[in-house]
Amino acid sequence: GNSFVGVGDIVSGGRVGKFLEEQGGYNPDKIKAMLDHFISHDTKRSNQATEDAEGFLETVTAMLSNPMATGVMVAEQLGFVLEIMATGALARGAIAMKHVPSIARYITTKKGKEWFAGLVEGAVIAGSTASQLRKESEDGLLTGKQTLAAIASGAGSGIIGRWGARAARGLGIVDADVLFVQGMKGQLSKKGTQYVAAVAKGLMTEGPTEELPQSVWEEVVQNWLEGKRGNALLDNVPRAAAQGLVTGSLTGAA
Repeated sequence: GNSFVGVGDIVSGGRVGKFLEEQGGYNPDKIKAMLDHFISHDTKRSNQATEDAEGFLETVTAMLSNPMATGVMVAEQLGFVLEIMATGALARGAIAMKHVPSIARYITTKKGKEWFAGLVEGAVIAGSTASQLRKESEDGLLTGKQTLAAIASGAGSGIIGRWGARAARGLGIVDADVLFVQGMKGQLSKKGTQYVAAVAKGLMTEGPTEELPQSVWEEVVQNWLEGKRGNALLDNVPRAAAQGLVTGSLTGAA
């Protein structure tokens, strides 16, 4: 996925992604553009209506009024979830192979699971950000400022994710990201009222306590990267917050 290549871009200044693109034909955006041709006109209109929305309330209203567009955003978010799950599995495997019992034990504790999930999510976000920024650069590489922005996005979002997991634990539920990173075992057996309760609590935590502040942080970092300062750092932040709230809540409920 983009995040794996992006992590390589962070440590190589973008050379990993550029090499794969030029020599290996790696181009997820091209594939996405091809798939977009199969999207119906109604869905495209729905997407445009959501993209044209400005401000927090207008964006929330547009997303709720255009379920097809919102569904596409949630589907993209679920793709991100798969990258988190894969990264978590690889990280757990690496820890086991390195025979580091102290770390292996710590990530099985409640606090350890939360920090581990935050680190994994932060790494995926940093990688995804770096991959996107590299594609936007003229030479196909990353500048020092772009690399710093990618790391800042991942670090800040990872910390927010960790505290979001703590908030979820306070409500007596397993945070969605902790669940994704640690594995789904034991959760799929929930039935009836247990599942309804889990969905309701997921709506209350994943969107408001994680995806919303993470989206705000990432938008602020993007504005900083674009050279904006002062109040301009908050450009498009209400819209990003609304998108994070709605998609995060729906993903958490799923």
